[in-house]
Amino acid sequence: MWSLGRSYGLRTDLFAGHRLKTDGPFAVVRHPMYLGILVYHVGSSVALESSTLLAMTALVVLPYTATRIVGEERVLRAGFGDEYERYRARVPTLLPL
Repeated sequence: MWSLGRSYGLRTDLFAGHRLKTDGPFAVVRHPMYLGILVYHVGSSVALESSTLLAMTALVVLPYTATRIVGEERVLRAGFGDEYERYRARVPTLLPL
């Protein structure tokens, strides 16, 4: 959130002055906040030894996060066009491999 600065928002739309963020954690993965959310939930499940929490992560958090990523990617492609496609070609979605 801090890395995005004024570009951070809960909604997935673009606004006046919105710029494509490609440095900092966004140079490693395109969706670092969502990676953090997933790591947090899986880590909590392991730390608490909770198969229920792990199942809820798989059934609720993962699909919601995937849906959110698809929606954001659509908005970013429409708003930034070729600039986003070049960024998308060189930086992975979630896993920095």
